[in-house]
Amino acid sequence: MADWTDGPEYAPHERPGAFVAPMAAPLSQAEAPHTAALTAVAPATPAPTYVAPSAPDLARLIPPPPDTRDPRTAFDVAANPLGGVENPAEPTRRPEEPFPSAVSPVAATGSSWPPPAPSPSWPPPQAWPPGPVSAPASPAALPEQRGPYAPLPSVNGPGVAPGQPGGAPWQAQQRQYSQVTLQQMLKAATPGVMIALALGALITPLSAPLFLVAWALSTRIRYRRATIQRTFLVIAVIVLAISLFSMAAETGGFDLFSLPGYAQPWARLADFALFLTTPLLMGQALRNREPPEEMP
Repeated sequence: MADWTDGPEYAPHERPGAFVAPMAAPLSQAEAPHTAALTAVAPATPAPTYVAPSAPDLARLIPPPPDTRDPRTAFDVAANPLGGVENPAEPTRRPEEPFPSAVSPVAATGSSWPPPAPSPSWPPPQAWPPGPVSAPASPAALPEQRGPYAPLPSVNGPGVAPGQPGGAPWQAQQRQYSQVTLQQMLKAATPGVMIALALGALITPLSAPLFLVAWALSTRIRYRRATIQRTFLVIAVIVLAISLFSMAAETGGFDLFSLPGYAQPWARLADFALFLTTPLLMGQALRNREPPEEMP
């Protein structure tokens, strides 16, 4: 039965008057039950002893290391190498003299050189048979002798100057270029086209209408008219595509009345680009001496 010594939960609710000894006797010391029986049945076994096997010593089984040469010692050679240190007891050999040899080449081969083969016997020369002898050719029949500095024949033929019809093919393909001034370039681009492009590049609200005016006046240009017209067409398509895309991205739809407002900045940039490109095309055509085209 538990009492107060086992924990506070087993303490009595009322304080006892005195602590009394328990009425039960103390427990006896327990003994090992089978100690005597095991000691009588299993006698003590002696400790084992180690006996060395009959085998040779391991140190004698390892092969000895190979002999190594001391790297600080020189190699043993039977003769001096070519270009090495010569024997001071021997006489000095001059560089142009051959190397001395103890055995002659004939003795080294074991036989002497064979005798030279006899030369073949040729028949004696015969006399030229008699016959008629032709006379030497006249100086007029001989080809003309030209010295080392004689003039060579012209590739263009007689009387043909370089660049003219009938001359050399590579000379006929050469183009003749001429100097072109800025005034000639602007005149070839026509004043109407240049004025319209300049005003369109300066005035933003009029950039799109002036671009169309310059496109219409470009038909009066007489040099590379097709190239100029194609350039205006490509730039107009690009400006229109960019304007429509900007309108759709900003408003979410398409409005023809609002289209000029979106096209004005891009048309101004197109006017400026064509104001610089058109005179350059005219200058290239004038330098190449291209013929002017007919007016439409």
